[in-house]
Parts: sequence; structure tokens; C-alpha cells
Amino acid sequence: MLGVPCRIHDLTGDDLGIVHLPPPVEPGDLVLLEHRELRVVDVVELDQTYPVAAIVKVQAVHLPVIAAR
Repeated sequence: MLGVPCRIHDLTGDDLGIVHLPPPVEPGDLVLLEHRELRVVDVVELDQTYPVAAIVKVQAVHLPVIAAR
């Protein structure tokens, strides 16, 4: 598996599970999770004694809808 294991939480605190993200994980990065696009809002890096490298807070990406005529 590529990347580092990160525990993902949404803005309400719901645990979305562990995903592997390419390092370094930074605010603004995009995460694809179960056919949802999420944007990293905050990252708390953990030391190597934990089974995950970071706790990551994400929010849904809202893409603009443009109507074609």
C-alpha cells in the first residue's frame, strides 16, 4: 500500500475510517472516499507509536454546477 495511514473525520466529528494518503498530508489536499470528494481542512500529525500517521479533518467538496445552453 502506498501512502501513510490516516484516520479521517468530517467536520461534525464522524469517523470516516482509515485511508492511506500520500505524504505530506496538508490542508487543501483532495481525498476520494467511497465516491465522495473531500478536502483536507486540518491535520494533526502523530508520532510513530500510534498505528496511524495523522488524524485528518475533511469537508465535502462542492463543485459548481454550470448549465449549458
